[in-house]
Amino acid sequence: MQIVPALATSLGVPSDGQRTWTYHIKPGVKFEDGTTVTSLDVKYAVERTFDRGVLPNGPSYFQTLLGGNASTYPGPYKDRSRNLMGLTAITTPNPTTVVFHLNQAFADFNYVVAFPQTAPVPPAKDTGSNYQLHPISTGPYKFASYQLNKQYTLVPNPEWNPATNPNARQLATKIIVNLNVNASDIDNRLLAGDIQLDQAGSGVQAAARARILSTPSLKASSDDPINGFMRFYYINTKVPPLNNIHCRMAVEYAANKTNLQTAYGGPYGGAVASTAMPPTIFG
Repeated sequence: MQIVPALATSLGVPSDGQRTWTYHIKPGVKFEDGTTVTSLDVKYAVERTFDRGVLPNGPSYFQTLLGGNASTYPGPYKDRSRNLMGLTAITTPNPTTVVFHLNQAFADFNYVVAFPQTAPVPPAKDTGSNYQLHPISTGPYKFASYQLNKQYTLVPNPEWNPATNPNARQLATKIIVNLNVNASDIDNRLLAGDIQLDQAGSGVQAAARARILSTPSLKASSDDPINGFMRFYYINTKVPPLNNIHCRMAVEYAANKTNLQTAYGGPYGGAVASTAMPPTIFG
């Protein structure tokens, strides 16, 4: 399991004791409207995530790790003329180079840059919180339509160059994603062949699991993989006597893990874990 650059020519080049990270954008990468992606579009993509009043969700790694004025930078929305491209911790020496200046050494910065927060955003097309209705694509697919919290449809992006990302393909002519669907309904539609994929990928519900295990044809076409999900039981530490750590330890030692596993759905619901790190988590 390795990070493979899509927009960048390679992983970041660290310097200054891993406090400075330099990336170069592949030539010829275009947005869906045909304009060329530049380093400013990447810088702006990170800048806009600093305004939690407009964009309240998402990771805060950049706010934590970047140096310069990152601790006080308000994002580009409050005073656009002054704050647009005003984050000093990211510099753009030329249209294809992005340099991140951190406040301390951080060897895993490539993993941070791999978050979608760096997906380039053209400032002229940014509509703040409404940008989610039609993000401007640089990848193999683009938005054809989006009904907020209900459904979106993706179609191939004609401006995408397959040479820029050999790991991606344009195999489907249309992808329809339904949102906020009941989990049991997803199972039933999968079994009926009405949909092809459960995007969450956390497994079927109890009713569908029982049906699959009792139907040879369904069981033969099903899989039971190890995934990155881990479910856990926790003890309320606020209620006496469980506010006593020794009491909690006694409960932990006395707990029958197999019974707990059975209550969740048995071995098909997952193996009993011996660590907080699922086996699919790299490192």
